[in-house]
Amino acid sequence: MLSHNLVQCQPNIGSDANTSSVLPLEVTNYEQMIFSYLLKNKSRSLFPTFLPTGIKYDRNKLKNFINELGELESDWDGHGGLSISKTIINHAIKFIDIISFFPDLPNPEVSPKSNGIISFIWETSYGEGYIEIGNTTYSGYLLIPSQGNIFLEGVANSINEALIGDIYWNLFQEKISTPITRIYYSE
Repeated sequence: MLSHNLVQCQPNIGSDANTSSVLPLEVTNYEQMIFSYLLKNKSRSLFPTFLPTGIKYDRNKLKNFINELGELESDWDGHGGLSISKTIINHAIKFIDIISFFPDLPNPEVSPKSNGIISFIWETSYGEGYIEIGNTTYSGYLLIPSQGNIFLEGVANSINEALIGDIYWNLFQEKISTPITRIYYSE
């Protein structure tokens, strides 16, 4: 399972001025594969734009990152990864626009997938949320230990505030568990 935490970036120590780059302090195997590809192809602007934790709520930087994912060419991961279609980019941008209605909802971690889709992940102490968006559909889940698994799916252009509200409520709202001690009836 991948680590879903944003990684901090630092300059690559021990490099000369011509080959210096920004690399994460800790990366997952998947992120390492992408960084290797980006460095090999001298296209390092993609992940360092997104990975620093300073964009937790910056929707514009997140949209810029998603637009950059649309520039990935076929075999971007070195293992036959498909490029991401403009339709998927548009669905993903709409998804971020809807997230903007929830100003306290932090940005998800965004990842391109080798089958040409984009995934969005949130992890909190309340559980995990995962959405992947394709050309025509979206699917995902909420893993909420106190409630069980909630599976999500639908038509990609039907993503709306209700879906984001479910993610927000289940993963980010402080749960109130005040016991009921008295019930009053009135006539």
